[in-house]
Amino acid sequence: MRILSAGNLVRKWGSFAIAEGENGDPMALFGPRALDFDLEGNLVVADAGNKRILIFTANGDYVTQVGGGGVVAGRFDEPTGVGVDPTDGSILVADAWNQRVQRFDNNLIFQSEFKVPGWYGRDVFQKPFISVASDGSIYTTDPATSQVVVFDRNGAVKFAFGGPGTGLNQFGLPTGIAVDRAGGNVVIADGGSNRVVVVPEQK
Repeated sequence: MRILSAGNLVRKWGSFAIAEGENGDPMALFGPRALDFDLEGNLVVADAGNKRILIFTANGDYVTQVGGGGVVAGRFDEPTGVGVDPTDGSILVADAWNQRVQRFDNNLIFQSEFKVPGWYGRDVFQKPFISVASDGSIYTTDPATSQVVVFDRNGAVKFAFGGPGTGLNQFGLPTGIAVDRAGGNVVIADGGSNRVVVVPEQK
């Protein structure tokens, strides 16, 4: 992990390694895919290859972790995205190959989960990501169907948009996503069309 200020390296931590067993070495990172800051300023990291979620302080000090491979609550199979819910500080995880989103409190204690049937692909390029809006709505990318799907806090689908193509309202391969809570927009990395798409946040 690296943190930069005005292009200058401030600090870094971690190196490539396979974490052994539960609560393995937090500095052993294997393909970290996503990160977000929690409401206390800590960094939440999806360490996809080691099938776990880690929390560090902004200085890189280890706080806690959850995970390991599996299908039961609190386990993961390709955790590719994390998002912090600003309404209560809980942490949402895109547990891609288990086709679900898991919710944890800010100490990574499991709270709930809901299924995402669209995440059926195991293609190396079809990695879904997640971001949470100011009202708690959960924005997810679904690369297999070239859509963005939005859920309410309980996991019910609110709406979806996109579809395959290169038009203004279509996506080639939507992967990364971020809700700009201050600006009221949603920013999507459209890898298949080599572009960044910005759309208004929809209530």
